[in-house]
Amino acid sequence: MSNRWKISEAKSKFSQVIDKVLNEGPQIITRNKVDTAVILTIKEFNRLKSKGNPSLIDLFVNSPVRGLELEIKRE
Repeated sequence: MSNRWKISEAKSKFSQVIDKVLNEGPQIITRNKVDTAVILTIKEFNRLKSKGNPSLIDLFVNSPVRGLELEIKRE
């Protein structure tokens, strides 16, 4: 089945939408045939939220070039 719902259908079948979120993953809500919103589990929301904006320290610590010895030449 599809994971897209017209907003009116999602409103009238909200419990069913939530069941599909839990069993099949995120569900997309459309308004006037345009993807407008998504419903997802709180676990997925928190996972995405935690990926948010890393601090500068996190970027340095997790840098793919960390530990490489760089030769810097000055003129």
